[in-house]
Amino acid sequence: MNWGGGSWASSDRDGEGGTVLGQARTIPYSVDNIRQAYNNLYSTSIAAIQPNYLYVRFLPQSPTDVKTLLESDLELWDFPLHYDIFSIGETYHDPTVSDSNYTWQYAVVPADFIFPSIQYEIIERLALVPEDSRIAEEAFRITGNEYETPDEYEPDPQMVNGKFQFTLDHSSPPGGESGERGGPCWCLTPDNMRKPSGCVQVFDNMLNQWDGVREVKVIVSKSRLFGIIFHRSDYTDEAGCWYINHKYKGKIHVWVKWESATCNIKTMKSNVDLWNYTFPRRAYIGKYNGPNFNNIAIQFNWTSSINSKTFRNWVASTANNAIYEFQNYAINNSLPHPPGDLKVLITPWGSGNTGAAPMLDKFSIWSQALFVLSANQILKGVFMVAAPVGTVLSLSLSTWLVAAAPDIVLNWNDGGNANSDDIRETMYHELAHAQHFGQVGQGYWLDEILFTVANLGYGDGSAPGSGRAEVVEMWGWQNGRWAAHLRYGLSHSNPGAPATNTWQGRLERGTFASSYIAFGWQYDIQDNNALTPNLDEGEISGVTVPDAVSGYTQAQIFATMTPSMLSANQQRLVLQPTLPPGTTLAAYIALATAYGL
Repeated sequence: MNWGGGSWASSDRDGEGGTVLGQARTIPYSVDNIRQAYNNLYSTSIAAIQPNYLYVRFLPQSPTDVKTLLESDLELWDFPLHYDIFSIGETYHDPTVSDSNYTWQYAVVPADFIFPSIQYEIIERLALVPEDSRIAEEAFRITGNEYETPDEYEPDPQMVNGKFQFTLDHSSPPGGESGERGGPCWCLTPDNMRKPSGCVQVFDNMLNQWDGVREVKVIVSKSRLFGIIFHRSDYTDEAGCWYINHKYKGKIHVWVKWESATCNIKTMKSNVDLWNYTFPRRAYIGKYNGPNFNNIAIQFNWTSSINSKTFRNWVASTANNAIYEFQNYAINNSLPHPPGDLKVLITPWGSGNTGAAPMLDKFSIWSQALFVLSANQILKGVFMVAAPVGTVLSLSLSTWLVAAAPDIVLNWNDGGNANSDDIRETMYHELAHAQHFGQVGQGYWLDEILFTVANLGYGDGSAPGSGRAEVVEMWGWQNGRWAAHLRYGLSHSNPGAPATNTWQGRLERGTFASSYIAFGWQYDIQDNNALTPNLDEGEISGVTVPDAVSGYTQAQIFATMTPSMLSANQQRLVLQPTLPPGTTLAAYIALATAYGL
Protein backbone atom coordinates (compact mmCIF):
# COMPACT_ATOMS: atom_id res chain seq x y z
CA MET A 1 0.00 0.00 0.00
CA ASN A 2 0.95 3.62 -0.34
CA TRP A 3 -0.38 6.50 1.65
CA GLY A 4 1.61 9.60 1.02
CA GLY A 5 5.31 9.52 0.24
CA GLY A 6 6.08 6.58 2.51
CA SER A 7 4.80 3.05 2.52
CA TRP A 8 1.49 1.75 3.72
CA ALA A 9 2.41 -1.89 3.71
CA SER A 10 -0.27 -4.50 3.18
CA SER A 11 -0.85 -6.28 6.46
CA ASP A 12 -3.03 -9.04 7.89
CA ARG A 13 -3.76 -6.57 10.67
CA ASP A 14 -5.74 -4.27 8.37
CA GLY A 15 -9.15 -3.77 9.94
CA GLU A 16 -8.08 -5.55 13.14
CA GLY A 17 -6.64 -4.22 16.39
CA GLY A 18 -5.26 -0.71 16.47
CA THR A 19 -4.15 1.49 13.59
CA VAL A 20 -0.35 1.67 13.22
CA LEU A 21 1.16 4.98 12.11
CA GLY A 22 4.41 5.73 10.32
CA GLN A 23 5.99 9.16 9.96
CA ALA A 24 4.33 12.51 9.35
CA ARG A 25 4.43 13.85 5.79
CA THR A 26 4.44 17.36 4.36
CA ILE A 27 0.88 18.33 3.49
CA PRO A 28 0.69 19.08 -0.25
CA TYR A 29 -2.59 21.01 -0.03
CA SER A 30 -1.32 23.72 2.33
CA VAL A 31 -1.92 27.20 0.96
CA ASP A 32 1.82 27.77 0.50
CA ASN A 33 2.43 24.49 -1.34
CA ILE A 34 -0.56 24.94 -3.64
CA ARG A 35 0.50 28.55 -4.32
CA GLN A 36 3.98 27.38 -5.31
CA ALA A 37 2.56 24.57 -7.46
CA TYR A 38 0.26 27.02 -9.24
CA ASN A 39 3.08 29.48 -9.88
CA ASN A 40 5.32 26.69 -11.19
CA LEU A 41 2.67 25.45 -13.62
CA TYR A 42 1.49 28.78 -14.94
CA SER A 43 4.61 30.95 -14.56
CA THR A 44 2.83 33.37 -12.29
CA SER A 45 4.04 35.07 -9.13
CA ILE A 46 1.00 35.03 -6.88
CA ALA A 47 2.18 36.00 -3.43
CA ALA A 48 -0.67 34.53 -1.36
CA ILE A 49 -3.69 32.25 -1.67
CA GLN A 50 -6.64 32.24 0.68
CA PRO A 51 -7.67 28.94 2.29
CA ASN A 52 -10.91 27.33 1.21
CA TYR A 53 -10.71 24.52 3.82
CA LEU A 54 -9.05 23.80 7.15
CA TYR A 55 -7.44 20.58 8.33
CA VAL A 56 -8.39 20.32 12.00
CA ARG A 57 -8.63 17.99 14.93
CA PHE A 58 -11.03 17.93 17.89
CA LEU A 59 -10.46 16.55 21.38
CA PRO A 60 -13.77 15.81 23.14
CA GLN A 61 -13.45 15.71 26.90
CA SER A 62 -17.00 15.01 28.04
CA PRO A 63 -20.12 13.19 26.85
CA THR A 64 -21.55 16.57 25.89
CA ASP A 65 -18.55 17.18 23.62
CA VAL A 66 -19.07 13.78 22.04
CA LYS A 67 -22.76 14.55 21.43
CA THR A 68 -21.78 17.80 19.73
CA LEU A 69 -19.43 15.96 17.39
CA LEU A 70 -22.06 13.31 16.74
CA GLU A 71 -24.50 15.99 15.64
CA SER A 72 -21.93 17.83 13.49
CA ASP A 73 -22.33 15.40 10.53
CA LEU A 74 -18.57 15.56 10.01
CA GLU A 75 -16.83 12.41 8.78
CA LEU A 76 -14.36 12.07 11.64
CA TRP A 77 -11.24 9.89 11.63
CA ASP A 78 -9.39 8.88 14.78
CA PHE A 79 -5.97 8.87 13.09
CA PRO A 80 -4.07 11.82 11.54
CA LEU A 81 -4.51 12.12 7.78
CA HIS A 82 -0.98 13.41 7.06
CA TYR A 83 0.89 10.34 8.33
CA ASP A 84 2.06 7.19 6.64
CA ILE A 85 -0.25 4.38 7.70
CA PHE A 86 1.26 0.92 8.03
CA SER A 87 -2.06 -0.74 8.88
CA ILE A 88 -5.59 0.44 9.55
CA GLY A 89 -7.25 -1.11 12.56
CA GLU A 90 -10.66 -0.67 14.11
CA THR A 91 -9.39 2.13 16.31
CA TYR A 92 -6.45 4.42 17.02
CA HIS A 93 -5.80 6.12 20.34
CA ASP A 94 -3.35 8.99 20.45
CA PRO A 95 -0.69 8.03 23.05
CA THR A 96 -0.46 11.66 24.19
CA VAL A 97 -4.10 11.57 25.39
CA SER A 98 -4.24 10.07 28.87
CA ASP A 99 -8.01 9.50 29.05
CA SER A 100 -8.81 6.19 27.35
CA ASN A 101 -12.39 7.31 26.66
CA TYR A 102 -11.35 10.08 24.28
CA THR A 103 -8.82 10.73 21.53
CA TRP A 104 -8.21 13.33 18.84
CA GLN A 105 -10.67 13.28 15.92
CA TYR A 106 -9.49 14.55 12.53
CA ALA A 107 -11.53 16.22 9.80
CA VAL A 108 -11.41 18.76 7.00
CA VAL A 109 -13.91 21.61 7.33
CA PRO A 110 -14.75 24.70 5.21
CA ALA A 111 -12.65 27.77 5.92
CA ASP A 112 -15.70 29.58 7.35
CA PHE A 113 -16.63 26.66 9.63
CA ILE A 114 -18.07 27.79 12.97
CA PHE A 115 -16.27 25.77 15.60
CA PRO A 116 -18.27 24.36 18.51
CA SER A 117 -17.11 24.85 22.07
CA ILE A 118 -14.84 21.79 22.00
CA GLN A 119 -11.07 21.82 22.22
CA TYR A 120 -9.75 21.96 18.66
CA GLU A 121 -6.59 22.69 16.74
CA ILE A 122 -6.16 23.97 13.19
CA ILE A 123 -3.35 21.82 11.83
CA GLU A 124 -3.13 23.40 8.39
CA ARG A 125 -4.85 26.02 6.25
CA LEU A 126 -5.68 24.30 2.96
CA ALA A 127 -6.20 25.38 -0.64
CA LEU A 128 -8.01 22.30 -1.88
CA VAL A 129 -8.15 21.55 -5.58
CA PRO A 130 -9.35 18.34 -7.29
CA GLU A 131 -7.07 15.48 -6.32
CA ASP A 132 -6.61 14.46 -9.98
CA SER A 133 -5.73 17.96 -11.19
CA ARG A 134 -2.35 19.12 -12.52
CA ILE A 135 -2.03 21.53 -9.60
CA ALA A 136 -2.38 18.67 -7.12
CA GLU A 137 0.17 16.60 -9.02
CA GLU A 138 2.70 19.43 -8.92
CA ALA A 139 2.04 20.04 -5.20
CA PHE A 140 2.73 16.36 -4.48
CA ARG A 141 5.96 16.56 -6.51
CA ILE A 142 7.38 19.57 -4.70
CA THR A 143 6.54 18.10 -1.28
CA GLY A 144 8.11 14.71 -2.06
CA ASN A 145 4.86 12.76 -1.83
CA GLU A 146 3.97 9.92 -4.17
CA TYR A 147 1.34 10.62 -6.80
CA GLU A 148 -0.33 8.26 -9.25
CA THR A 149 -0.87 10.18 -12.51
CA PRO A 150 -4.54 9.81 -13.48
CA ASP A 151 -5.75 8.65 -16.88
CA GLU A 152 -7.63 11.92 -17.15
CA TYR A 153 -6.96 15.18 -15.34
CA GLU A 154 -9.77 17.05 -13.68
CA PRO A 155 -9.91 20.74 -14.64
CA ASP A 156 -8.18 23.20 -12.35
CA PRO A 157 -10.76 25.21 -10.39
CA GLN A 158 -11.26 28.91 -10.95
CA MET A 159 -9.53 31.31 -8.57
CA VAL A 160 -11.64 34.23 -7.37
CA ASN A 161 -10.17 36.90 -5.08
CA GLY A 162 -7.21 34.66 -4.26
CA LYS A 163 -9.31 31.59 -3.36
CA PHE A 164 -9.90 28.45 -5.40
CA GLN A 165 -13.59 27.80 -6.03
CA PHE A 166 -13.70 24.14 -5.12
CA THR A 167 -16.23 22.18 -3.03
CA LEU A 168 -15.69 18.70 -1.62
CA ASP A 169 -18.45 16.43 -2.87
CA HIS A 170 -18.52 12.92 -1.43
CA SER A 171 -21.56 11.72 -3.36
CA SER A 172 -21.37 9.44 -6.36
CA PRO A 173 -23.16 11.02 -9.35
CA PRO A 174 -25.70 8.78 -11.11
CA GLY A 175 -25.09 7.13 -14.45
CA GLY A 176 -22.28 5.12 -16.00
CA GLU A 177 -23.68 1.64 -15.50
CA SER A 178 -23.92 -0.67 -18.50
CA GLY A 179 -27.10 -2.42 -17.40
CA GLU A 180 -25.49 -5.84 -17.56
CA ARG A 181 -25.37 -8.03 -14.47
CA GLY A 182 -22.55 -10.37 -13.64
CA GLY A 183 -19.69 -11.27 -11.33
CA PRO A 184 -20.03 -12.79 -7.86
CA CYS A 185 -22.59 -10.18 -6.83
CA TRP A 186 -24.77 -10.21 -9.93
CA CYS A 187 -24.93 -6.41 -9.75
CA LEU A 188 -24.93 -3.95 -12.64
CA THR A 189 -21.50 -3.58 -14.22
CA PRO A 190 -20.00 -0.08 -14.67
CA ASP A 191 -19.11 1.17 -18.14
CA ASN A 192 -15.44 1.33 -17.14
CA MET A 193 -13.31 -1.15 -15.20
CA ARG A 194 -11.74 1.67 -13.19
CA LYS A 195 -15.09 2.53 -11.52
CA PRO A 196 -15.48 0.68 -8.21
CA SER A 197 -18.59 -1.44 -7.82
CA GLY A 198 -19.75 -4.59 -6.12
CA CYS A 199 -21.91 -5.83 -3.29
CA VAL A 200 -22.00 -6.09 0.48
CA GLN A 201 -23.27 -9.45 1.70
CA VAL A 202 -23.82 -11.17 5.03
CA PHE A 203 -24.00 -14.92 5.63
CA ASP A 204 -27.10 -16.44 7.20
CA ASN A 205 -25.69 -19.50 8.93
CA MET A 206 -29.12 -21.07 9.43
CA LEU A 207 -30.29 -20.74 5.83
CA ASN A 208 -26.76 -21.31 4.46
CA GLN A 209 -27.02 -18.34 2.11
CA TRP A 210 -25.47 -14.97 1.41
CA ASP A 211 -27.85 -11.99 1.58
CA GLY A 212 -27.26 -8.46 0.36
CA VAL A 213 -26.81 -5.93 3.17
CA ARG A 214 -29.29 -3.13 2.56
CA GLU A 215 -28.70 0.62 2.70
CA VAL A 216 -25.24 0.72 4.26
CA LYS A 217 -22.69 3.28 3.12
CA VAL A 218 -19.65 2.15 1.11
CA ILE A 219 -16.79 4.67 1.25
CA VAL A 220 -13.99 4.64 -1.33
CA SER A 221 -10.79 6.70 -1.44
CA LYS A 222 -7.49 6.71 -3.29
CA SER A 223 -4.47 5.22 -1.56
CA ARG A 224 -2.70 8.55 -1.40
CA LEU A 225 -1.81 11.10 1.23
CA PHE A 226 -5.01 13.00 2.07
CA GLY A 227 -6.90 10.78 -0.36
CA ILE A 228 -9.37 10.02 2.39
CA ILE A 229 -10.72 13.57 2.43
CA PHE A 230 -11.75 13.20 -1.23
CA HIS A 231 -13.61 9.97 -0.54
CA ARG A 232 -16.77 9.15 -2.43
CA SER A 233 -19.60 7.00 -1.18
CA ASP A 234 -22.72 5.15 -2.23
CA TYR A 235 -25.51 3.35 -0.38
CA THR A 236 -26.20 -0.28 -1.13
CA ASP A 237 -29.54 -1.17 -2.69
CA GLU A 238 -31.89 -3.95 -1.58
CA ALA A 239 -29.58 -6.55 -3.16
CA GLY A 240 -26.51 -5.09 -1.42
CA CYS A 241 -25.16 -3.60 -4.67
CA TRP A 242 -23.14 -0.38 -4.74
CA TYR A 243 -21.37 1.68 -7.40
CA ILE A 244 -19.02 4.68 -7.47
CA ASN A 245 -19.25 6.67 -10.72
CA HIS A 246 -15.64 7.82 -10.69
CA LYS A 247 -12.51 6.41 -12.28
CA TYR A 248 -9.65 5.39 -10.00
CA LYS A 249 -6.12 4.36 -10.85
CA GLY A 250 -3.56 2.47 -8.80
CA LYS A 251 -4.99 1.46 -5.42
CA ILE A 252 -8.17 2.25 -3.54
CA HIS A 253 -9.29 1.76 0.05
CA VAL A 254 -12.79 0.74 1.04
CA TRP A 255 -14.84 1.13 4.23
CA VAL A 256 -18.40 0.16 5.10
CA LYS A 257 -20.41 2.34 7.46
CA TRP A 258 -23.68 1.15 9.03
CA GLU A 259 -25.51 4.45 8.80
CA SER A 260 -28.58 5.49 6.81
CA ALA A 261 -31.86 7.35 7.14
CA THR A 262 -33.44 4.11 8.35
CA CYS A 263 -30.96 3.19 11.07
CA ASN A 264 -27.42 3.32 12.31
CA ILE A 265 -25.76 0.44 14.08
CA LYS A 266 -23.19 0.85 16.85
CA THR A 267 -21.03 -2.03 18.09
CA MET A 268 -19.05 -1.86 21.32
CA LYS A 269 -15.76 -3.79 21.54
CA SER A 270 -15.70 -3.86 25.34
CA ASN A 271 -17.77 -2.88 28.36
CA VAL A 272 -16.24 0.59 28.42
CA ASP A 273 -15.87 1.26 24.68
CA LEU A 274 -17.61 4.61 24.88
CA TRP A 275 -16.60 5.88 21.46
CA ASN A 276 -18.25 2.96 19.67
CA TYR A 277 -21.16 3.27 22.11
CA THR A 278 -21.71 6.66 20.51
CA PHE A 279 -20.82 6.53 16.81
CA PRO A 280 -22.11 4.21 14.07
CA ARG A 281 -19.83 1.36 13.09
CA ARG A 282 -17.39 2.06 10.27
CA ALA A 283 -15.21 -0.90 9.29
CA TYR A 284 -12.14 -0.80 7.10
CA ILE A 285 -12.50 -3.50 4.46
CA GLY A 286 -9.14 -3.35 2.71
CA LYS A 287 -6.99 -2.20 -0.19
CA TYR A 288 -7.81 -3.10 -3.78
CA ASN A 289 -5.36 -2.91 -6.69
CA GLY A 290 -6.46 -1.71 -10.13
CA PRO A 291 -6.98 -1.36 -12.93
CA ASN A 292 -10.20 -3.43 -12.54
CA PHE A 293 -12.31 -2.27 -9.61
CA ASN A 294 -15.56 -3.88 -10.78
CA ASN A 295 -17.51 -6.52 -8.83
CA ILE A 296 -15.78 -6.15 -5.45
CA ALA A 297 -17.52 -8.64 -3.16
CA ILE A 298 -17.50 -7.50 0.49
CA GLN A 299 -18.69 -10.45 2.55
CA PHE A 300 -19.32 -10.64 6.28
CA ASN A 301 -19.20 -14.24 7.37
CA TRP A 302 -20.78 -15.69 10.47
CA THR A 303 -18.72 -16.50 13.54
CA SER A 304 -19.49 -17.33 17.14
CA SER A 305 -16.31 -15.53 18.28
CA ILE A 306 -18.25 -12.64 19.72
CA ASN A 307 -15.16 -10.60 20.63
CA SER A 308 -13.88 -10.40 17.05
CA LYS A 309 -14.11 -7.83 14.29
CA THR A 310 -15.67 -10.52 12.11
CA PHE A 311 -18.54 -10.89 14.58
CA ARG A 312 -19.05 -7.14 14.91
CA ASN A 313 -19.33 -6.79 11.12
CA TRP A 314 -21.63 -9.80 10.92
CA VAL A 315 -23.95 -8.85 13.78
CA ALA A 316 -24.21 -5.24 12.57
CA SER A 317 -25.19 -6.45 9.10
CA THR A 318 -27.64 -9.04 10.41
CA ALA A 319 -29.33 -6.54 12.75
CA ASN A 320 -29.42 -3.99 9.93
CA ASN A 321 -31.20 -6.39 7.56
CA ALA A 322 -33.65 -7.45 10.26
CA ILE A 323 -35.04 -3.91 10.27
CA TYR A 324 -35.91 -4.03 6.56
CA GLU A 325 -37.33 -7.52 6.93
CA PHE A 326 -39.55 -6.33 9.76
CA GLN A 327 -40.75 -3.46 7.59
CA ASN A 328 -41.98 -6.03 5.05
CA TYR A 329 -43.49 -8.08 7.86
CA ALA A 330 -45.36 -4.98 9.00
CA ILE A 331 -46.67 -4.30 5.50
CA ASN A 332 -47.86 -7.89 5.11
CA ASN A 333 -49.77 -7.62 8.41
CA SER A 334 -51.24 -4.15 7.70
CA LEU A 335 -49.11 -2.64 10.46
CA PRO A 336 -47.09 0.60 10.52
CA HIS A 337 -43.31 0.63 10.19
CA PRO A 338 -41.18 1.28 13.25
CA PRO A 339 -39.88 4.88 13.37
CA GLY A 340 -37.00 5.81 11.08
CA ASP A 341 -33.45 6.78 12.02
CA LEU A 342 -33.31 4.01 14.62
CA LYS A 343 -30.22 4.11 16.82
CA VAL A 344 -29.24 0.48 17.43
CA LEU A 345 -26.58 -0.30 20.05
CA ILE A 346 -24.92 -3.72 20.26
CA THR A 347 -23.02 -4.28 23.52
CA PRO A 348 -21.17 -7.10 25.31
CA TRP A 349 -22.88 -6.15 28.57
CA GLY A 350 -24.44 -8.47 31.09
CA SER A 351 -24.67 -12.25 31.19
CA GLY A 352 -26.87 -13.96 28.66
CA ASN A 353 -28.15 -12.42 25.44
CA THR A 354 -30.84 -9.80 26.01
CA GLY A 355 -32.53 -6.93 24.21
CA ALA A 356 -34.34 -3.70 24.99
CA ALA A 357 -36.17 -0.95 23.13
CA PRO A 358 -36.03 2.18 25.32
CA MET A 359 -36.48 4.40 22.19
CA LEU A 360 -34.60 7.17 23.98
CA ASP A 361 -33.29 8.88 20.85
CA LYS A 362 -36.88 9.66 19.91
CA PHE A 363 -37.65 11.34 23.25
CA SER A 364 -37.71 15.02 24.12
CA ILE A 365 -38.82 14.56 27.74
CA TRP A 366 -36.87 11.65 29.19
CA SER A 367 -33.46 13.00 30.20
CA GLN A 368 -34.33 14.76 33.45
CA ALA A 369 -36.27 11.72 34.64
CA LEU A 370 -33.23 9.51 34.25
CA PHE A 371 -30.58 11.82 35.67
CA VAL A 372 -31.42 10.78 39.22
CA LEU A 373 -31.14 7.04 38.59
CA SER A 374 -28.20 4.90 39.58
CA ALA A 375 -26.20 3.04 36.96
CA ASN A 376 -27.59 -0.24 38.28
CA GLN A 377 -31.15 1.00 37.83
CA ILE A 378 -30.42 2.17 34.30
CA LEU A 379 -28.65 -1.02 33.33
CA LYS A 380 -31.44 -3.30 34.53
CA GLY A 381 -34.43 -1.07 33.91
CA VAL A 382 -33.43 0.53 30.60
CA PHE A 383 -30.90 -1.82 29.00
CA MET A 384 -32.21 -5.08 30.55
CA VAL A 385 -28.73 -5.96 31.80
CA ALA A 386 -28.01 -7.48 35.20
CA ALA A 387 -24.36 -6.71 35.95
CA PRO A 388 -22.31 -4.95 38.62
CA VAL A 389 -21.73 -1.31 37.82
CA GLY A 390 -17.97 -1.66 37.94
CA THR A 391 -17.93 -4.24 35.19
CA VAL A 392 -19.71 -1.94 32.78
CA LEU A 393 -19.08 1.74 33.41
CA SER A 394 -17.08 3.56 36.00
CA LEU A 395 -18.75 6.88 35.20
CA SER A 396 -22.29 8.19 35.12
CA LEU A 397 -24.29 6.16 32.66
CA SER A 398 -27.10 8.72 32.65
CA THR A 399 -24.59 11.30 31.37
CA TRP A 400 -23.66 9.05 28.47
CA LEU A 401 -27.33 8.47 27.73
CA VAL A 402 -27.54 12.18 26.99
CA ALA A 403 -24.56 11.91 24.65
CA ALA A 404 -25.98 9.02 22.64
CA ALA A 405 -29.41 7.74 23.57
CA PRO A 406 -30.16 4.37 21.95
CA ASP A 407 -33.51 3.24 20.61
CA ILE A 408 -32.81 -0.49 20.47
CA VAL A 409 -30.15 -2.39 22.40
CA LEU A 410 -28.79 -5.90 21.87
CA ASN A 411 -26.57 -7.20 24.69
CA TRP A 412 -24.78 -10.14 23.08
CA ASN A 413 -22.27 -12.05 25.14
CA ASP A 414 -23.21 -15.72 24.67
CA GLY A 415 -21.45 -17.05 21.59
CA GLY A 416 -23.31 -20.33 21.91
CA ASN A 417 -26.49 -18.53 20.90
CA ALA A 418 -25.17 -16.17 18.27
CA ASN A 419 -26.91 -17.57 15.20
CA SER A 420 -28.76 -15.67 12.53
CA ASP A 421 -32.17 -16.66 13.86
CA ASP A 422 -31.18 -15.78 17.44
CA ILE A 423 -30.21 -12.26 16.41
CA ARG A 424 -33.28 -11.79 14.26
CA GLU A 425 -35.78 -13.10 16.80
CA THR A 426 -34.45 -10.59 19.35
CA MET A 427 -34.38 -7.76 16.81
CA TYR A 428 -37.91 -8.52 15.60
CA HIS A 429 -39.07 -8.51 19.24
CA GLU A 430 -37.52 -5.09 19.87
CA LEU A 431 -38.75 -3.72 16.54
CA ALA A 432 -42.28 -4.69 17.55
CA HIS A 433 -41.74 -2.49 20.61
CA ALA A 434 -40.46 0.33 18.39
CA GLN A 435 -43.61 -0.03 16.31
CA HIS A 436 -45.73 0.17 19.49
CA PHE A 437 -43.83 3.26 20.65
CA GLY A 438 -44.78 4.95 17.38
CA GLN A 439 -48.44 4.47 18.28
CA VAL A 440 -48.47 5.34 22.00
CA GLY A 441 -45.86 8.11 22.16
CA GLN A 442 -43.36 9.37 24.71
CA GLY A 443 -45.48 9.64 27.86
CA TYR A 444 -46.67 6.04 27.74
CA TRP A 445 -43.16 4.79 26.98
CA LEU A 446 -41.52 6.85 29.71
CA ASP A 447 -43.99 5.40 32.22
CA GLU A 448 -43.01 1.92 31.01
CA ILE A 449 -39.30 2.70 31.37
CA LEU A 450 -39.75 4.07 34.88
CA PHE A 451 -41.77 0.96 35.79
CA THR A 452 -38.96 -1.35 34.65
CA VAL A 453 -36.44 0.80 36.51
CA ALA A 454 -38.45 0.67 39.73
CA ASN A 455 -38.88 -3.10 39.46
CA LEU A 456 -35.43 -3.82 37.97
CA GLY A 457 -37.26 -5.53 35.13
CA TYR A 458 -40.91 -6.56 34.90
CA GLY A 459 -41.51 -7.79 38.43
CA ASP A 460 -44.07 -10.48 39.22
CA GLY A 461 -47.22 -8.71 38.06
CA SER A 462 -48.24 -7.28 41.43
CA ALA A 463 -46.73 -3.79 41.19
CA PRO A 464 -48.67 -0.79 39.85
CA GLY A 465 -48.00 -0.50 36.12
CA SER A 466 -47.65 -4.25 35.57
CA GLY A 467 -50.65 -4.27 33.24
CA ARG A 468 -49.02 -1.82 30.89
CA ALA A 469 -45.83 -3.89 30.92
CA GLU A 470 -47.93 -6.94 30.05
CA VAL A 471 -49.43 -5.19 27.02
CA VAL A 472 -46.02 -4.01 25.84
CA GLU A 473 -44.24 -7.33 26.26
CA MET A 474 -47.00 -9.57 24.91
CA TRP A 475 -46.69 -7.76 21.60
CA GLY A 476 -42.90 -8.15 21.51
CA TRP A 477 -42.81 -11.83 22.44
CA GLN A 478 -45.37 -13.09 19.99
CA ASN A 479 -44.20 -10.91 17.08
CA GLY A 480 -40.52 -11.74 17.59
CA ARG A 481 -41.06 -15.49 17.49
CA TRP A 482 -43.66 -15.45 14.73
CA ALA A 483 -41.57 -13.23 12.42
CA ALA A 484 -38.52 -15.44 13.07
CA HIS A 485 -40.55 -18.52 12.11
CA LEU A 486 -41.69 -16.92 8.87
CA ARG A 487 -38.05 -16.54 7.83
CA TYR A 488 -36.56 -19.75 9.19
CA GLY A 489 -39.25 -22.40 9.42
CA LEU A 490 -37.48 -25.70 10.10
CA SER A 491 -34.00 -24.13 9.65
CA HIS A 492 -33.61 -22.86 13.19
CA SER A 493 -31.06 -23.18 15.99
CA ASN A 494 -33.49 -24.12 18.76
CA PRO A 495 -32.63 -27.36 20.59
CA GLY A 496 -34.79 -30.43 20.20
CA ALA A 497 -36.64 -31.83 17.20
CA PRO A 498 -36.47 -29.36 14.28
CA ALA A 499 -40.08 -29.96 13.25
CA THR A 500 -41.63 -29.33 16.65
CA ASN A 501 -39.27 -26.80 18.23
CA THR A 502 -39.47 -24.16 15.54
CA TRP A 503 -39.97 -20.56 16.58
CA GLN A 504 -43.66 -21.13 15.92
CA GLY A 505 -43.56 -24.27 18.05
CA ARG A 506 -41.99 -22.34 20.91
CA LEU A 507 -44.66 -19.69 20.46
CA GLU A 508 -47.47 -22.28 20.44
CA ARG A 509 -46.22 -23.93 23.63
CA GLY A 510 -45.31 -20.61 25.23
CA THR A 511 -47.70 -19.07 27.70
CA PHE A 512 -46.19 -16.49 30.04
CA ALA A 513 -43.03 -14.41 30.30
CA SER A 514 -41.93 -13.21 33.73
CA SER A 515 -44.68 -15.43 35.16
CA TYR A 516 -47.55 -13.11 34.16
CA ILE A 517 -47.05 -11.64 30.68
CA ALA A 518 -49.54 -13.68 28.64
CA PHE A 519 -47.94 -13.49 25.21
CA GLY A 520 -49.32 -16.97 24.43
CA TRP A 521 -52.84 -15.54 24.60
CA GLN A 522 -52.13 -12.99 21.87
CA TYR A 523 -50.88 -15.80 19.63
CA ASP A 524 -53.64 -18.25 20.53
CA ILE A 525 -56.42 -15.88 19.49
CA GLN A 526 -54.85 -15.72 16.02
CA ASP A 527 -53.62 -19.24 15.24
CA ASN A 528 -55.61 -21.97 13.53
CA ASN A 529 -54.67 -25.23 15.23
CA ALA A 530 -56.07 -27.26 12.34
CA LEU A 531 -53.22 -25.96 10.20
CA THR A 532 -50.54 -27.04 12.69
CA PRO A 533 -51.66 -30.44 14.01
CA ASN A 534 -48.12 -31.50 14.94
CA LEU A 535 -47.55 -28.63 17.39
CA ASP A 536 -48.32 -29.19 21.04
CA GLU A 537 -50.50 -26.63 22.78
CA GLY A 538 -49.06 -24.96 25.85
CA GLU A 539 -49.93 -25.87 29.41
CA ILE A 540 -50.85 -23.68 32.37
CA SER A 541 -50.54 -25.29 35.81
CA GLY A 542 -50.34 -28.69 34.13
CA VAL A 543 -53.54 -28.19 32.11
CA THR A 544 -53.49 -27.89 28.32
CA VAL A 545 -54.60 -24.47 27.12
CA PRO A 546 -58.18 -24.74 25.74
CA ASP A 547 -57.54 -23.03 22.43
CA ALA A 548 -60.61 -23.15 20.21
CA VAL A 549 -60.12 -19.54 19.09
CA SER A 550 -58.66 -18.36 15.80
CA GLY A 551 -59.02 -15.58 13.28
CA TYR A 552 -57.97 -12.42 15.07
CA THR A 553 -55.24 -10.53 13.19
CA GLN A 554 -52.13 -8.67 14.20
CA ALA A 555 -53.72 -5.47 12.92
CA GLN A 556 -56.80 -5.95 15.13
CA ILE A 557 -54.65 -6.52 18.21
CA PHE A 558 -52.37 -3.58 17.42
CA ALA A 559 -55.34 -1.25 16.90
CA THR A 560 -56.26 -1.72 20.57
CA MET A 561 -52.77 -0.78 21.79
CA THR A 562 -53.40 2.93 22.24
CA PRO A 563 -52.15 5.11 25.12
CA SER A 564 -55.24 4.14 27.10
CA MET A 565 -54.56 0.38 26.87
CA LEU A 566 -53.17 -0.49 30.32
CA SER A 567 -53.67 -4.22 30.83
CA ALA A 568 -54.06 -7.51 29.03
CA ASN A 569 -57.49 -7.96 30.62
CA GLN A 570 -58.58 -4.61 29.22
CA GLN A 571 -57.36 -5.69 25.79
CA ARG A 572 -59.28 -8.95 26.11
CA LEU A 573 -62.50 -7.01 26.84
CA VAL A 574 -61.96 -4.60 23.92
CA LEU A 575 -61.44 -7.47 21.47
CA GLN A 576 -64.31 -9.63 22.78
CA PRO A 577 -67.14 -7.92 20.80
CA THR A 578 -65.33 -8.60 17.49
CA LEU A 579 -65.23 -12.39 17.59
CA PRO A 580 -63.97 -13.84 14.29
CA PRO A 581 -66.31 -16.12 12.31
CA GLY A 582 -66.31 -19.62 13.76
CA THR A 583 -65.20 -18.55 17.24
CA THR A 584 -67.77 -18.75 20.03
CA LEU A 585 -67.95 -16.46 23.01
CA ALA A 586 -67.64 -19.48 25.30
CA ALA A 587 -64.42 -20.55 23.61
CA TYR A 588 -63.03 -17.02 23.84
CA ILE A 589 -63.87 -16.74 27.54
CA ALA A 590 -62.43 -20.20 28.25
CA LEU A 591 -59.13 -19.28 26.60
CA ALA A 592 -58.93 -15.93 28.38
CA THR A 593 -59.79 -17.52 31.72
CA ALA A 594 -57.01 -20.07 31.30
CA TYR A 595 -54.58 -17.16 31.03
CA GLY A 596 -56.09 -15.46 34.06
CA LEU A 597 -57.69 -12.70 31.99
